[in-house]
Amino acid sequence: MFKRARWTAFGYMAGIGTSYVVARRVKRTLGQYAPPEVARRSADRVKHAVAEGRAVMRTREAELQRELADRPRLRSVD
Repeated sequence: MFKRARWTAFGYMAGIGTSYVVARRVKRTLGQYAPPEVARRSADRVKHAVAEGRAVMRTREAELQRELADRPRLRSVD
């Protein structure tokens, strides 16, 4: 009889502990998909993409300026 009571109590405790852990993880995961959090992450991604695009644009513009400076210029006939 004592074995049954002990294992039943152990089962209840394991169930309560597992339920608590699962509930915390579910709440944390749902918090990641809340509208303010999604908006913040999207804004961060857009800012990063714009910054990266501008850096690439500046690099390409510098390359084009160097190519243009290296080209021989045609003389105009006056």
